Amino acid sequence: MIIRHTLFILILLGTVPVSIARSPNGSARADSSRVIHELYGVAHGSFGHEIPFWLQHNRYDMVSRQTGILAGGLYRGQYLFRNSWSLDWGSEIHLRSDRPVDGSWLPQAWAGVSWRDLQLSAGRWREHLGLVQQEVSAGASIWSGNSRPMSKIKLELTDYAGLPLTDDWISIRGGISHGWFDGNRHVKDFWLHEKYLYGKLGRPDTPELYAGLIHMVQWGGFDTRRYGQIPSSFRDYMRVVFGLAGGDQSPDQFQFNRFGNSIGSWQAGFIWRLKPVEIWLQKETLFEDTSGFKLRSIEDGVQGVNLLFRHGNGRQTEEPIRTPSNLRHRSGPGLFSRGGTGPQERLTRMTWEFWHTKSQSGPGPADRPPGRDESRDEQGHRYGGQDNYFNHGVYIEGWSYHDRLIGVPLIYYDADRRRVVNNRLIAHHVAVLHQLPFASLHASWTWSRNYGTYEFPFEETVQQRYLMLAWEQSLAPWTGLPLQVRLDLGIDNGELTGDRTGLLFSLGYQFF
Repeated sequence: MIIRHTLFILILLGTVPVSIARSPNGSARADSSRVIHELYGVAHGSFGHEIPFWLQHNRYDMVSRQTGILAGGLYRGQYLFRNSWSLDWGSEIHLRSDRPVDGSWLPQAWAGVSWRDLQLSAGRWREHLGLVQQEVSAGASIWSGNSRPMSKIKLELTDYAGLPLTDDWISIRGGISHGWFDGNRHVKDFWLHEKYLYGKLGRPDTPELYAGLIHMVQWGGFDTRRYGQIPSSFRDYMRVVFGLAGGDQSPDQFQFNRFGNSIGSWQAGFIWRLKPVEIWLQKETLFEDTSGFKLRSIEDGVQGVNLLFRHGNGRQTEEPIRTPSNLRHRSGPGLFSRGGTGPQERLTRMTWEFWHTKSQSGPGPADRPPGRDESRDEQGHRYGGQDNYFNHGVYIEGWSYHDRLIGVPLIYYDADRRRVVNNRLIAHHVAVLHQLPFASLHASWTWSRNYGTYEFPFEETVQQRYLMLAWEQSLAPWTGLPLQVRLDLGIDNGELTGDRTGLLFSLGYQFF
């Protein structure tokens, strides 16, 4: 029943009148099709017990924590109809030396239908959600690409669409989906509700301002510890969609706060495209409950400066096949910075991000005691604090999927304890990706000061540093074959995850 209601809401949202972009030349096109196959292999090792941080994180749970190898293949295709309709599909198979042949061997399997930039997709596919410069960012805060893909059905506008009578000066993009959590968890068979909406003022040839909201909810399921069956009727789904409190039959904390585990972020930014540089300023604020939604902790989240330099007259690469969520698929397991092996555009991407998650609506108790009318406790702290980002009392493993945090991995998830053990931190992340016609250099450095959680603070603040250097090279000019190789070096130093050094070697082969 819930799937039927979800589809009904998706169809309703798809009727919003917007000017959806046509094909680049604005004309009707002939039917055509395109198929891509990729094969990849990866070997990774460390001079210690675990792979360095940036060699294993934000890679869609492809690289294990210990030394090992993996191999896989990807098939994806697209059929373009006349009048801007298209079909997209794909699948991926991979095997890892540290895993049995189980459900993880099929990380991607999807199909979708698109009309211009309006896309309906089903299955699981690699994606991140949030406006970041993904190639160099520490990760989108809510959905970073750190965990393996999740099964979903999703309807979205994959690019900005102009509103009527605005001459494209005001445009929107957004989406809504229903997903399924699985795995060995204390709550079984529960769901994901996901939606996002962005508005933009300006056009690509002018400075642009944007603002948006991402909202995610874990809800439903069967709690094996305490609550048993968690309500999951259509009325409860409406509580999830509109962020309302739970009914009498729901767990206590759902009645005091909001139904389910609600997570999200407010985002805003400024983009100015100059030749040959694009400047992008971003601000994002995390929230976990009502107090965070009302921007009680506007400082929590990320603020960043992003630069994109285009150099010379390098050849512009052919636009890759579009996969769900407007994701430009990267060959192999999130390892290669570019798709394809031919000449690429010369460009340099740079980012500086400052992360702050210490406030969490303040140190006051999360809930006001019964019978107390005051808005603050005896110490003068406002109630509604200690938001405890990415942890939860009912969905005890929190905002994770198969023992990987779904959000930015700087918030540290302990896979052995199956809890977030550090969500109060400040961090600086600096990265650059310099792309040449047949090669690219990627370097990143991250420093963080970590405080643990409000519930279990560290006795002393803990510092950690992560360094990654990577060189990627196409072998096509010398071999005549569409081969791509990459070597990553990772070095960690500090007291949070320890001192680690390791290498990751990747080899990819793409053919059409």
